[in-house]
Amino acid sequence: MGWLARAAIIVCTATLFSALTNTGASAQFCASNAECGDIQVCDKWLFGTAGTCSLTFCNTQADCGVTRRPSLCVLGVCQAICRSNVNCPGQVCAPVPGSGVGICTAAPPAPPAPPPPAPGSGSGSGAGIGQAGEGQACGPRRFGGGVIKSVGCKPGLLCQNARCVRLPQ
Repeated sequence: MGWLARAAIIVCTATLFSALTNTGASAQFCASNAECGDIQVCDKWLFGTAGTCSLTFCNTQADCGVTRRPSLCVLGVCQAICRSNVNCPGQVCAPVPGSGVGICTAAPPAPPAPPPPAPGSGSGSGAGIGQAGEGQACGPRRFGGGVIKSVGCKPGLLCQNARCVRLPQ
């Protein structure tokens, strides 16, 4: 065997060893299912001796029997079974209708913050505008600077045709 063939074997062996011992953010390399997550399998591709951890795909519930953790076949992928959020670190336990258990899923995004109030509006006490008395203008009113505010009537009065009137007795 020539030196070039030996060098090629050494380079290939070193590359394979590096790939099998990689712990970075890339795919997790494995030699058996035991080296993968609870609901993953070792998808072997290197002459049947090594591969990468991948999701367990399924057509029926029986296909999920290869996972280490009990799982359900949901939408073609084996999903981890849970009874509460404690069983799903970093995820939430979503109930599966009719099964009595749930599956671990990504947490829903937080609802967006409400928009800030528009300038000039507010939810204050309305101390700047008092309630109108009998016969005074009420309802939407235009103030300086084009600001429109709704003026209410004092207790016992009703805003009718933009004027405060007594409630019918």
